[in-house]
Amino acid sequence: MIQNDVKYADSNTDFTANSDSRFTYHAEESDEDQEDDESEAKGKNHIILTGKVIFKNTDGFLSAEDRPVMMLYMATTIYFGLLVAYWTWLYIKDKSLLISLNYHILAIILFTFLESLLTYILYNLENNYSSIS
Repeated sequence: MIQNDVKYADSNTDFTANSDSRFTYHAEESDEDQEDDESEAKGKNHIILTGKVIFKNTDGFLSAEDRPVMMLYMATTIYFGLLVAYWTWLYIKDKSLLISLNYHILAIILFTFLESLLTYILYNLENNYSSIS
């Protein structure tokens, strides 16, 4: 996606880039070309291009290295979600046979599920709505 504005000016070559990915380019010919084409160039204006360049892949804003990581976190979120559901079902089914270790295992599985879910959400938001700088 490229957004640009075209302006005309009578100036020499200049290229500037700002921190927000904006750029301005002023076209100019070399000294030899200017002398040869001096008669042609007198009535022409130089073009100034300004715009914002946004790099977006076909799958979104994530790089090719981060896309499989996002899919890995999606898979681990599903896996730990199913594991939490199964462990909770066992927890409720055999409530009279529980020891304190069962509570700690449930807490660890639940926290791991939440961590993978939040990381997947972070990657998904960066992929859909922002460019990583």
